[in-house]
Amino acid sequence: MASISNLPYVEGSSTNRPTLFNGTNYTFWKSRIKIYICSINFDIWSIEEKRPFVPQKDGRVKKVEEFYEFDSRKMTLNFQAMNILSCALDANDYNRVSGCDFVHEMRKLLEVTHEGTNKEKNQNWPCW
Repeated sequence: MASISNLPYVEGSSTNRPTLFNGTNYTFWKSRIKIYICSINFDIWSIEEKRPFVPQKDGRVKKVEEFYEFDSRKMTLNFQAMNILSCALDANDYNRVSGCDFVHEMRKLLEVTHEGTNKEKNQNWPCW
């Protein structure tokens, strides 16, 4: 009798958790994670797609107690996106991005690591 670990197939997709990125086939994973994030809340994707949001006041970064409701909502979306990406990464890639403060930084670092810089890419991906 074959054990589960010897079966010739891998686990399929889930609507309850993001596709795990194991360091291979980044293009496939990138497309899947975008769909997953958008299906949870499109606002989460829109915060990721734009440059990092840093609450500021008079040219300096605000302290947490100075956040307005709008600032808190944007920061919550950032951390929700960071949480989703963190849950979708294996230990190697998680360690690579764990020092990032914004989901935009996480995505850029993963993109450069697995696709190279814009000069190195053979194909542009307008969706990211």
